[in-house]
Amino acid sequence: MRTKRERNLVVSGGITVVLLLLWNFMVPSGSGAARQLLPASAAREKNAVALRTTRRLAAENAAMNAQIADTAYTDAPDRVVPQLVQKVQHIANQAGVHINEIKPMRPQTLQSGKTLAVPVELRARAAFQPNVVKFLYLAEDPGGKMAVTHVQINPPDSKTHTVDVTVDIAACTTAIPSASSGGIPNG
Repeated sequence: MRTKRERNLVVSGGITVVLLLLWNFMVPSGSGAARQLLPASAAREKNAVALRTTRRLAAENAAMNAQIADTAYTDAPDRVVPQLVQKVQHIANQAGVHINEIKPMRPQTLQSGKTLAVPVELRARAAFQPNVVKFLYLAEDPGGKMAVTHVQINPPDSKTHTVDVTVDIAACTTAIPSASSGGIPNG
């Protein structure tokens, strides 16, 4: 058993240790240099810069969202594919390109996470100049809401002077399925 004096010493020592620990956490000492507050004018200037940066970023975000709205579909990927195929067929007819096959590919979430790329692969045969070139230009038209992502052209046939071409074309949609509804993974 301890005496009353020993108990008081242990309790007061414990309280002192707790107070020192609290003081240490509340007032960080750093590397010996005391933290100093900014002068009011410097703090106002930093705040003004931060507010201007926030406004600029908000304006850029609004402009980017408007651009996405102009160049992307709002339909689900399974509704975008038929629209994309129809546009590709129309452009091929305009350009004089004979389509052998159109194959939908797996949609992918883009890096921004706000849009989904819905690609199709097209295999066709036509004269390179002017047909295939015209097709590629028409497919890249910004009003068409699609982009050519890959082109592979095989050497021309010496008899018919036509080339076999494989073109990947993608359209974007902002309707991204949720993971709970069988969403589309990145990939």
